Amino acid sequence: MAKKFEIVRLGDTNTDSATSTAIKVGGVLVGCTVLFFGVRAVVKKIHANKGARQLTVDKNALSYDKAWYTNAANSLKTAFNAIMTFDSETIESIILQLKNVNDWNYLQKCFGSYDGKGLPALVNSMVFRHDNCVNHIKQIGGGI
Repeated sequence: MAKKFEIVRLGDTNTDSATSTAIKVGGVLVGCTVLFFGVRAVVKKIHANKGARQLTVDKNALSYDKAWYTNAANSLKTAFNAIMTFDSETIESIILQLKNVNDWNYLQKCFGSYDGKGLPALVNSMVFRHDNCVNHIKQIGGGI
């Protein structure tokens, strides 16, 4: 078979091929970046929830019914989502209602994580009313 050769002048490029290659490479880079940060966010959430899942709770020693803890956890998530700062009054009022370590542990289980952090880390990040909350948690025997 005879080989066909094409004469190419210096400086000639196939712009269609170069453009499509650049678009493909750009798409792959964007896809890898999205995948990296997505996996990182999931791992962060799993790590934050791991501590709460491992807590032991004597459900017979809880001070309130289970619905109270679910409602309190939802209120805490809303309070931590307050614009510019935390709704520290709501957070403190919920924390001060806890009567024993089982209440604290079960509240953590119901809370899970928010923004990749568990409840102890979020309470520690509070600026206002931090000492009241931390001292009360320590007083009832909870870990913070």
